[in-house]
Amino acid sequence: TLNGCESSIQKMVLINEKPDVRFSILNNNSGVPFSMDLTNTTTGGSSYLWTFGNGDSSADVEPQYVYRDTGTFDLQLFASSDLGCIDSLKEQVVVRQKFIDAALTRLFLTENDLGDINTSFQIVNTGFNTINELVTTVDINNEFEFREKFITKLYSGETQGFQMNSSFIPDAGRKVDFVCVRILSVNNENDSIASNNELCEKGFSDELRVDLFPNPIETNLNLQYTLPDDGEVELLFFDALGRQMDIKIGLMQEEGYYSLLLDLSSFERGVYFYRFTFNGIEKTGKLLKR
Repeated sequence: TLNGCESSIQKMVLINEKPDVRFSILNNNSGVPFSMDLTNTTTGGSSYLWTFGNGDSSADVEPQYVYRDTGTFDLQLFASSDLGCIDSLKEQVVVRQKFIDAALTRLFLTENDLGDINTSFQIVNTGFNTINELVTTVDINNEFEFREKFITKLYSGETQGFQMNSSFIPDAGRKVDFVCVRILSVNNENDSIASNNELCEKGFSDELRVDLFPNPIETNLNLQYTLPDDGEVELLFFDALGRQMDIKIGLMQEEGYYSLLLDLSSFERGVYFYRFTFNGIEKTGKLLKR
């Protein structure tokens, strides 16, 4: 004051800590319908509010939300403490068009002491959508087939190994020439790209095996063969008069399983003969072209 008098007052102010808001989107950049997988690692929060950037919201700790439209959306989480302190965090969600694609990349065959054949394989999710279900089939020598369903969670770009629960027991004295694994469906739908849905591997036989089908032929002929060793492969076709046809195969190949599709549309209707030669071993047969 003007007379030199002083006065003061002191009060303690308590500043409460606000929540530390953190969350992760495990499968961002997925295809529609995009079922978002979230982990909420916020500390100090007691209540939550999520806004999904499209007018929808949720008060769940980790909501199970599905985006059904493509686009870019602002996902924001507001967290409140018991004392009413609020903080928030925003992340962008990218929702892409639907693209389901599983690619077989590796196939493993094992044979135990009893001769049982066990099959395992590796799949990469090369699509946009998360893979939740797979149906695969195993084909043994084009003679025996079994299928199984796998429930999984494989995000876009991830790789996972699978093993068939069933095993194959060959008849006494018989060997497995080749085994093929095929993807029949993904998420209960047809796969977008069929060309990467099959993988075949040479079995445990030391014999040359050759299959040509269908017979009779309409246009295309499937050629499948298993080579016990490295060597030279030759396939020739002849008409009923013994004249060699223009279509032929001559290759040096390593041991293993091979599958080719031959266009025989240039062949006229009638009977034809083929000769498959591998390292001096011949396999011959007759084909009918309709």
